[in-house]
Amino acid sequence: AKQDALETVKLYAVIRQWARQGNVTLTDSDREALEKQRQQYINYYGSQEAYLKQIQGMGVSETMFDSINQGYYLYAGVRQAFCTEGSALYPAQEDIDALAKDSGYATRLAAESFAQQLRDSQDVAATYLDLAAQLGMENVTEEGVTASAGDMGETLAAAVAALEPGQVSGVIETDNALYVAVGRELNRSAVVNALFETRIKDAVANAQMDYNTRLYNKLNVGDFYTKL
Repeated sequence: AKQDALETVKLYAVIRQWARQGNVTLTDSDREALEKQRQQYINYYGSQEAYLKQIQGMGVSETMFDSINQGYYLYAGVRQAFCTEGSALYPAQEDIDALAKDSGYATRLAAESFAQQLRDSQDVAATYLDLAAQLGMENVTEEGVTASAGDMGETLAAAVAALEPGQVSGVIETDNALYVAVGRELNRSAVVNALFETRIKDAVANAQMDYNTRLYNKLNVGDFYTKL
């Protein structure tokens, strides 16, 4: 609790400093809201005297208590100024660009741009290949990629499954990456190949062998694979 109180004090100190730098003050609406809040406290405790005693019991003066309450409205004003282009608190463009790059915002904007290019294209397949080349993706074909839900992950698999052939998704965000998908007809050949891999693994796992233990123990592995 003491640590929380300390962090709150630090927060309000920073907000007041930024407010001075940005010439942010309480608005008439803020002051009216604060006065209304004060009156509600007085009504709740029954009188102004009881309200002041309650404040004193908290170990702060009325001035300090009012200052704490003002902090909430100053915070909102400072935030609005910080986010308003042209204000004294608005960040420099290089700072905005740096955060966008570090936090992946730029990557998301690029993904949204790719999605829009695919939607606007008259030849989605060609645009898909062009964008894949720009991203340095290798072994990409018009057929796209056929993968199981387990390989794709729940989020991506659900989004892809909902697409009609030729339909372009929005930006699909997973824990590891951003995707833009284009619905395609099922590539049965790829599925058959995957089925072969599954079946052969199952067959090997379930195969039973009878062998001569005496001969097995004498087996020379190098000779065995040479003569196999």
